[in-house]
Amino acid sequence: MSVFPPFPVQTVGHRGSVECAEAQPSIPKPRYVLDMRMELRVCKHCYEGTHGNPEKTAITEDMVELAERIREYKDLIGIDSLYITRVAEGDPGGEEVLPAVVASIENDRITLTDTQLVMEDDQQNMLVYPEPADILDVLTRNVDQISQQTRQDVTVELSEESAELVS
Repeated sequence: MSVFPPFPVQTVGHRGSVECAEAQPSIPKPRYVLDMRMELRVCKHCYEGTHGNPEKTAITEDMVELAERIREYKDLIGIDSLYITRVAEGDPGGEEVLPAVVASIENDRITLTDTQLVMEDDQQNMLVYPEPADILDVLTRNVDQISQQTRQDVTVELSEESAELVS
């Protein structure tokens, strides 16, 4: 993608005359309108590996690494902000920014989902992804979009566990 057109640009003068001017370098407009907020919430214990489940730890670490990469280049794909929250047991809902929490019922008890991706657009529509496979899919697609907008290497090496979920 070329930021500046490689040809002369015609501009209309104040009296309606047409002038031809060489394209002047200017601040390029972002390809996307900035209008999306995201928050990745992960279990702090899964991220740190203290639950003793190495597969879940690998997937959680990949989610965080993908989110960090997206946050670094967020302006290229129209994301205003991306927050990463590590939720510990007993945290009230875990949300930092976007007030949405996924719950389920297990054994007649309400259980809050500690790992989820929450997205909000400019019209306050919210999407919540509680499944790790869906979270990884959304995050990897965002990294793919970023790779199309920059010459920088934005690749994130996924663990075998994560690669299996997104394949």
